[in-house]
Amino acid sequence: VMPAMGFLGAPSALSSFPLQAFHPAPATLLRVGAAALRAPRVAQRTERAPLAGLRCSAGVQAWLAENGGKAMCSSSVAGLVATTDLKAGEEACSVSIKSCFTAASARAALSDLADTVDVETAIALQLLFEKSKGASSAWAPWVATLPTRDEMQMPYFWSADDLLLLQGTSVLDAVEENQEALQEEFDQLLSQGWGAKLGDEFTLEAYEWAVALVAARALFAPKFEGQYILAPFVDGAYVGPPTPGVAEFFYEGMFREPRVKVTVGAGGVKKGGRVGVAYDDKSSSQMLLKHGVTGLDGISNGAYEVSFSVSPMDKYRDDKLDILEMNKMSEKITIAFSANDYLTAEDTAFLRLVCLQGMDAFLLESVFRNEVWSFMQEPVSEDNEKMMLDTLIATCEGSLEGFVTSDSADRKVLTGGDSTLRAQYAAVVRMSEKAALKNTILILEEEVETLGEREYYQQRRLRALGLDRPIDESEIVDPDVDIRRENLPFTQQ
Repeated sequence: VMPAMGFLGAPSALSSFPLQAFHPAPATLLRVGAAALRAPRVAQRTERAPLAGLRCSAGVQAWLAENGGKAMCSSSVAGLVATTDLKAGEEACSVSIKSCFTAASARAALSDLADTVDVETAIALQLLFEKSKGASSAWAPWVATLPTRDEMQMPYFWSADDLLLLQGTSVLDAVEENQEALQEEFDQLLSQGWGAKLGDEFTLEAYEWAVALVAARALFAPKFEGQYILAPFVDGAYVGPPTPGVAEFFYEGMFREPRVKVTVGAGGVKKGGRVGVAYDDKSSSQMLLKHGVTGLDGISNGAYEVSFSVSPMDKYRDDKLDILEMNKMSEKITIAFSANDYLTAEDTAFLRLVCLQGMDAFLLESVFRNEVWSFMQEPVSEDNEKMMLDTLIATCEGSLEGFVTSDSADRKVLTGGDSTLRAQYAAVVRMSEKAALKNTILILEEEVETLGEREYYQQRRLRALGLDRPIDESEIVDPDVDIRRENLPFTQQ
């Protein structure tokens, strides 16, 4: 195994596996979708968002009402607050798509320049554009309610001292990787002329703020053009800890007006209570990264993500990459070690292929090229299966070594009463990720104990050929009998 330096602790724990490479990956990038910048221009519809139709009142509640919004709640720094008792399934608020930031609205505001970036980035850039316009923006009342960088709890905006609280976690790795990625994106945007379009306020800090806000609050709507919608006012449901509520895109009325709404979840919400959403069952780490919040009882909702790939030192690397490409697989997969789940069939097949070495390498021959991926769906050999499991165990153990606090110290942070909110969030992430890693180790060790009970490729192959049966007497050949053709009586002249 070739650990990525600086991630897995002591390489000595992994030295017995020289040919497989792996490295921890960030729990999630800020982006939900693809990379921010793209070279080809993607064909888009030509309709324009009716910006001229938006009215701009002094307060966000009045602005919402004047632009077709409906609300049984008010907007605050803490999110949406119910102004009356709301039952489960009841609509808490909704807005017309005409009031939202979408691919079409970005194109209308930024012209064709919006088509040079992906939709999420285009929405983030439109947000900066509207913000730079101040009171003249059609969205000014809502923009004025948005939090500043300092008010956002995403780890990307934490101080260096606060980031130390995340030592050992996959969240810290994600922060570092995304900071580098956003710097590269910002530099590329400058080179494309976005500085001239957005003015002096287009800074790296402003771009990071806009990207983080869109990632945290935009709704993913697969059936809508561009798929991402940043819905003013409704976006307040994405503030605070998870609740059973749901934000969704829908069509209303006989004329099927496209809108976005928040529906109250199970149990309802009392007057004065917070109206929120469930964050799509994200792990504690993912919630903190993307939304700047995590449930303080989310210890069991942990996940630690690690990327695996074929080592550059593997002498069979080209064959393995060819097999992955033939089967439309990426050269790298990211596996979530979870407190609740185990590897998927696709994860396991990928790892078996990566670990294929020695006597099993004959399966990489070209004659098996069209079948080898199907072979990987089941155990190949005991050696291959053991190498895969030992590698995963070593990965988890190496990751655990990166944590510097004990579980008891983490629990004290949560129950002491004098810890900051960020310290509590960090404690939840540490405990949940450690629980996920420990749970995975226990499962893997149990798998190692059952290696002798599994059926491997050779047994399956013999069974398929009908050779996994006792030998019939007629098939037994006496080695002392000369059966060369010239010695058989019926062949002699």
